[in-house]
Amino acid sequence: MKKSQKGNALSKVIVIIAVLIIIAAVIFFIFGDKFGLGTGFGLSGSGGGNSQSSQQSEDIPAVRVITPSEDAEEITEPSTEEITENAMQIIEITISGSVILKDGEEITADDIISEINAADGDVVVNITDDSAIADTMDALRERLDSVHTAYTIR
Repeated sequence: MKKSQKGNALSKVIVIIAVLIIIAAVIFFIFGDKFGLGTGFGLSGSGGGNSQSSQQSEDIPAVRVITPSEDAEEITEPSTEEITENAMQIIEITISGSVILKDGEEITADDIISEINAADGDVVVNITDDSAIADTMDALRERLDSVHTAYTIR
């Protein structure tokens, strides 16, 4: 009779472990890689795993400058000169493998830095990662950091 009781206790432990494994698998499936694991195919996952699909608007809206005045409802529009002077230039590049491309033409990091130095106003470099080699991406990021230029990687 003792063997039967040991067998029942063992089967209960096995059932409890199996239920816990199933619960853990369901939680993992639902939350996907929000725990730093998984493939991103959970209910809220996009399936991209490593994709960085942040949609950023490249259109910069006009700014309305409100100046203190005697008439509180008076709003002063900035002149065209102010907008042009503070305009932000956006440089679009793609890194494909170990090649840096701008408008489909191969360029070097030095070419990008030269263009940044020649630009009037602030410059933002939008980098599209098309299976870029890490060394190429890191080298470009270091160059952009060295000239204090903002960049985004998509």
